[in-house]
Amino acid sequence: MKILLACDGSEHSEAAIIETVRSPWPDNTSFQILSVVDTSFSPPPTVQRMLASAQAVVDHAVSVFKEKLPAGTNIISTVSQGNPKSEILQYAERWPADLLIVGSRGLRGIKKVMMGSVSHSIVVAASCSVRVVRNHKQAKEGETRIYLALDDSPFSDHVVERIGSRPWKEGTHIKCATAIPTLVEYMNEAQDTHEIQALETFRNKQIADAEIHLKQVRELLKTKLPNAGISYEILQGDPRDVVVEGAKQFESDLIVSGCKGKGWVDRMLIGSVSEAIAERSECSVEVIKR
Repeated sequence: MKILLACDGSEHSEAAIIETVRSPWPDNTSFQILSVVDTSFSPPPTVQRMLASAQAVVDHAVSVFKEKLPAGTNIISTVSQGNPKSEILQYAERWPADLLIVGSRGLRGIKKVMMGSVSHSIVVAASCSVRVVRNHKQAKEGETRIYLALDDSPFSDHVVERIGSRPWKEGTHIKCATAIPTLVEYMNEAQDTHEIQALETFRNKQIADAEIHLKQVRELLKTKLPNAGISYEILQGDPRDVVVEGAKQFESDLIVSGCKGKGWVDRMLIGSVSEAIAERSECSVEVIKR
């Protein structure tokens, strides 16, 4: 596995470093630590100071990685100049990375609109999987709580396989969840009583199918991760809202969801459930792609 960690020396970047070295990764995982300096309109003396500061950031990250990760782990460090959003995406594409990890400043509302969000842009545009790390304190020391958001698509099986292949430690709790829209939400498109009855039948089948699927996922994960606690739940409502709330109630450290790979233009126009979850969640979120 190849992991690209983008850091900038902020407290959010430090949280991303700490979460990366604490997380379980497959054997022979390689890491590239990248810091991008935006030197636009900066005079040469200032540029040199900025580059030196960025080098100190990646050197610090490398020292943490060498201290916490197994000896012999492949660690690459790079300082680059340019627009952070585009440079990070280009490095992830060229390497190529399997997972891109970034810290989130947690911007909201008008401040986010005015300043933009590097992490949100990366979730939208990256071709590889992305983890957005938030400075979130674990609910219980020694436990890792994962909220696995699934739907009825074949891609959900890929998400389960990816998570099940990681060496999660004892004390890991994974809750698998599927969100089904309420009948009221379905009825917004209904025109008459017959349509409403058909929608109710359809929704009941969705719930029954979700129950079967989640039980299968639970048994599969129990086989792959015998030391982890595995549970599931069916949520009712808009996935963009109820997954975030369900993860909060579960006291999750990480939400994992899949992105079915709609085109970049489509995602910019209508967004996606995974991107909305990554934007709204109070804990870290990993969006699995490809």
